[in-house]
Amino acid sequence: MQGCSLKASGPIRLIRQHHAVISRLDVSGSLPTSEGSAAIYCEDSMDVTIREVRVQHGQQGTGILFVRCHRLRIERVEVVANGIAVPNSMCAHRWKDCDNIHGMASEHVSMREVQVMGGSSGIELHLCTFAKLYRIVAFELRGPFPRGQAVQFSRSPHSSLLDFYAKNTADRSWCVRLDPTHSALEFRAV
Repeated sequence: MQGCSLKASGPIRLIRQHHAVISRLDVSGSLPTSEGSAAIYCEDSMDVTIREVRVQHGQQGTGILFVRCHRLRIERVEVVANGIAVPNSMCAHRWKDCDNIHGMASEHVSMREVQVMGGSSGIELHLCTFAKLYRIVAFELRGPFPRGQAVQFSRSPHSSLLDFYAKNTADRSWCVRLDPTHSALEFRAV
């Protein structure tokens, strides 16, 4: 993150931590969770804010993983999968998905000015109704299919993705993937 001094931090776990704020950290490493491994893991929490943070995670883990974290805010955050990027490499997670950001069953999530790079997908939201994503930038997402998208909404109706940009040098990825049951998506690319 340019123009911002960050304090080094190991992995972070938030379980039933309401109104927690993670700010101005350079988070690296991963910790085991019930859903795989993650550098930042949030479960059963409300009104958590992650802002001005750089997250560095391994190719076989997730950067930010959240489950039932309602009204989570992720602002001015960079998430990078470090290590040797192996195209079409499978992830060790049970769902074979090592995203930069992966969210499940969380309502009213908002992400603003987020950059993701090197994950199997950039951002995947599953059962995250009313999600609002704004100014998302994604680079070099590695796949393999069905991964590889900058953003995926799965069964996350009434969500929006505004002002996003994605660039990959390989032909193994795409910009946005919507679940067939998705409804009411507001979408704008730059």
